[in-house]
Amino acid sequence: MVIPPIKFLPHLYADSSMTFLLESLAYAKREIDTALAYPNLEQGRQEIITAQQLHEAILTHIASPKFAHSEPAPAKARVQFPVEYAPRPTFQKLYKAECLEKIKTIESASIDCIITDPPYSQGQTSNGQRGSYKDLSMVLPFFEGLAKEYDRVLTPQGEGYCFIDWRGFALLYEAFSPYLSIRNLIVWDKLSGAGNHYSFTHEFIIFFTKKSYSPNKGGTNVWRQAGFASGALVTNGAKKHNAQKPLEIIETIIQKGCPRYGTVLDTFAGTGTTAIVCSRQERNFIGFEHDKAMYELAVKRIEEEAEKKNYFCI
Repeated sequence: MVIPPIKFLPHLYADSSMTFLLESLAYAKREIDTALAYPNLEQGRQEIITAQQLHEAILTHIASPKFAHSEPAPAKARVQFPVEYAPRPTFQKLYKAECLEKIKTIESASIDCIITDPPYSQGQTSNGQRGSYKDLSMVLPFFEGLAKEYDRVLTPQGEGYCFIDWRGFALLYEAFSPYLSIRNLIVWDKLSGAGNHYSFTHEFIIFFTKKSYSPNKGGTNVWRQAGFASGALVTNGAKKHNAQKPLEIIETIIQKGCPRYGTVLDTFAGTGTTAIVCSRQERNFIGFEHDKAMYELAVKRIEEEAEKKNYFCI
C-alpha cells in the first residue's frame, strides 16, 4: 500500500516538544473517529489507515533513544485500529500459459471479478484489415470453453468485464450466453480517437455475471474516460502495446466490481496493467499471458510497481 505523505512527519525527527507530539496524537485520534463516522465506511478507509500510520510514527519517535525530552510519554496512547481496516498483504500471480488450459487449475467459486481484454475482431487484425481466420466459427469453441470456465470460477456474487469492439461483440455474445448472463454492454467513451470513416472514439465492455446473480448497479452504461489519444499518455506514459488500456479505466472497473482484498482474474493479461491496478487498489491478481514478449514486459512492469510501493516506510 502506498501511503500519502503526512503533514506531521517532517517534524517527527526535529526538535519537537512532547506537547506538539501529544497534540499530533490527538489529531490522529480525531481523524480516525471522523473516518469511522462516515456513512460509507469504505470512503473512510484510507483516512483511517493514514491516521493510524501517523499515530504509530509518533509513538515510535517518542520511544526512540533520539527523543531526548524529559517530558514523560503517555502510558497508554495507542488508538485501537479497527480490525476490518487493518492492512493485509495481497498477491499478484502472472503465469506464462495458455488461458483455456491454465484456468482449469483455478479453484471453483474463487474469483470475485474477471477483467479481461481478448484479441479484438477475431478474423481481422487490430487495424480492421482481413486476418488469417476464414471463418469466425473457428474461434467460437475456444470462447465457449472459456465462458464455461468463467462461470465455474466466479463466486456467486462475482462480476465480469470483458473489453471488445463492434466487430467482435456478436461472437462473444453467442459464446457467453449459454453459460453467463450478459447484463449490459458498457460504452467506454475515450473522448477522441483516430479513423477516416468517423473516428473510433469508443470501445465496448461486456458486463456479465453468473445466471443466478442479478446485481443492482447504479450509474449509466456510458463511461467517459480518456484513452491514450485524449490524455492518458500524461498519467500512463507511452503505450507498451497497441491494445494496452489506461490504468484509469481498469481502476474504475475494480472499484465498481471487486471488493477490497477480492481476487481479479485476467485471462489475457497483456502488459500487466490490471495487475498493477490490483496492487494499488488492494486486490489480489491472477493472470495468464501466452505471448513470451508480453509476459516478460508484464513481469517487468509488475516488479517496477512493487519497488515504487516501498518508497514510503514508517
